[in-house]
Amino acid sequence: MTKIDLYAEWRRIVEINQGHLARAGLDVPILAVSSFLRMHAHAKNSVTLNEESAFPRLVDVLRREVLGDAVASRLAAARDELAFVVAQLRERVQAEQAAAAAPAAAPQIAQRYVEKSRRSAQLGGGSWRTVLGDGIQDLTADIDHDLRERLRLMVRKGEELLDESDPRDTWRDFQAWAAREATAAAVDNLMLLVSRTEQLARDVAEQFGIEYDGLDVDLPSPDLALRKVDELDVSFHKSGLQKFVGAFTAARLSYGGFYILGAMGAMFSVAVAAPLGLLAGMTLGRRLMRMERERQVQQRQAQAKSELRRYVDDVGFHLSRDSREAVRRTQRFLRDEFAARAQEVERSAAATAAAVRETAALSPDERHRRAATLAEQGRRLEQLAAV
Repeated sequence: MTKIDLYAEWRRIVEINQGHLARAGLDVPILAVSSFLRMHAHAKNSVTLNEESAFPRLVDVLRREVLGDAVASRLAAARDELAFVVAQLRERVQAEQAAAAAPAAAPQIAQRYVEKSRRSAQLGGGSWRTVLGDGIQDLTADIDHDLRERLRLMVRKGEELLDESDPRDTWRDFQAWAAREATAAAVDNLMLLVSRTEQLARDVAEQFGIEYDGLDVDLPSPDLALRKVDELDVSFHKSGLQKFVGAFTAARLSYGGFYILGAMGAMFSVAVAAPLGLLAGMTLGRRLMRMERERQVQQRQAQAKSELRRYVDDVGFHLSRDSREAVRRTQRFLRDEFAARAQEVERSAAATAAAVRETAALSPDERHRRAATLAEQGRRLEQLAAV
């Protein structure tokens, strides 16, 4: 929350906002800062002013909760990759140990891994690609529908707001509202894309037995897409022709009162008709002027609604394009990721089957030495698994 130097009640505002977040089930910190105090502290080299600006706490939160989480995510991804490799190596070591301990069982052990290699080869070029393709098509349709629905609700709410006021007086606030709503729609649509993509990856991984260790997809930034959108802007200033038409309308309405005055003067005496005609003309003139002002407000409202729809169409165009490109990148990433994992499992199973045959063909003394080597490798793998 910015500009706390301008609001004496900023602490109470923070408490109110914390209550809103708590009722929404959101456990996020609120950082109340002042950039003015920060710059003033920098100019005077004042530690006290710097503390009052609350920027040290902001930096601490960014370092601990943003950068710290990013490092933790990279470490988790590295651990998952290491666990996958260790599992393949451990399986090979255990198979060789079984063959060294019981050479007669080596053919059955080798055959088991030959079958596993065959299944992995089928997985690498099998029907899971079709399943993934169908899931991507559903994802594309759902993301597009979600974005259209959010923007449609934005147009509906925006038109309701425009109907409640004169856009000439509230246009600046309406521009800020539209920018916030467009950003919120973009972010919410991106979050849906992330959650649905992760769920799709889990479904494919669970169905075909391939380990899933998270996504690292290049997703679009909503801010970059919204920068391409022309600003919501419209001019309510009258042109020369519009001013001429307005002056002509005012003259026409004023003439109506004098016309009534003349008509009543022809029917009654001038002494009686003059006050009545003047009163009737003024009443009718005011009514017609009020109707003209209302018409002008309605015209500005229609002009503002047209600009809003143009703005929303532009937002939808750029966000939809970025979303479709992100879905295509996601499809390629998942396709390559699962295919690579299947090939790794296939190669590992084939290598394990060959190693089992080689170990079983060794002499008793060589098998004994090989068993000792395998035991040492097993201990080192256990140490890696515990990292």
